[in-house]
Amino acid sequence: SLPVPLTAEQMEEVYRLSAGHPLALNYLLKMLADARDPTVAARILVTANPYQGHIDRDYEIYWQGIEQNRPLKELLAQLARLRVSFDPRLLVSWVDEETVRVLVRQAHIYFRQETSFRWHFFHNSFRQFLIDRTSRDLLDEYDASLNREYHRQLAELTALPEAAESQIWEPLYHHACAEEWAKVSALASQAYFRRQFYALRSSEKIFEDITLALRAAREQMDAVALFRLLLIEHELKERKEILEQVDILKLV
Repeated sequence: SLPVPLTAEQMEEVYRLSAGHPLALNYLLKMLADARDPTVAARILVTANPYQGHIDRDYEIYWQGIEQNRPLKELLAQLARLRVSFDPRLLVSWVDEETVRVLVRQAHIYFRQETSFRWHFFHNSFRQFLIDRTSRDLLDEYDASLNREYHRQLAELTALPEAAESQIWEPLYHHACAEEWAKVSALASQAYFRRQFYALRSSEKIFEDITLALRAAREQMDAVALFRLLLIEHELKERKEILEQVDILKLV
């Protein structure tokens, strides 16, 4: 399905470069899918880095290549911490348009594009690589405060009016990851979780966020909030059980 058919020699080169590793092969094929003439396809095969036994080495080469592009590194750090998909067009409310263009042009091979407005990481290994790299200080040691700061930023960004529809329920999660427990508790009301249930959000995700809110109540030693959240959880579980008993097909 490549736009430029490969010769037998080029196919052999693809095999050599990917060394039979499925993920390395997928990334290489995604690069070749951008080639619109044989010259470009040949150049990709000449310049591509061969798989070196561990996919993180490939990620490291890419990371070193963008070392001086701080806006792109910051954007990748934020995207790696999202639980949900993102719309590249809406990222211009996060960073400048040129950084988004560089992401789309140079880093798209690391993402699966289900639609033009629904992107997510092609493989979790790159996401974990980015989280690790962007949680390290100047001495290359892990610094939990850096991770919390990115989540604090995301709590604000996903709360913007122009945020993607998939992100409207994400601020609570990012406040929790940033350990901003008071802000988690401020969001975690009965009405808040009911709206999610009525909006047909995944019950698994709703209960996951209730668990985060319960942790916030525990961290703040707030017994009243803890009891309230237990009642909210009980109500939604009963609603879910009743809904599962309804024969939807007969209703329609």
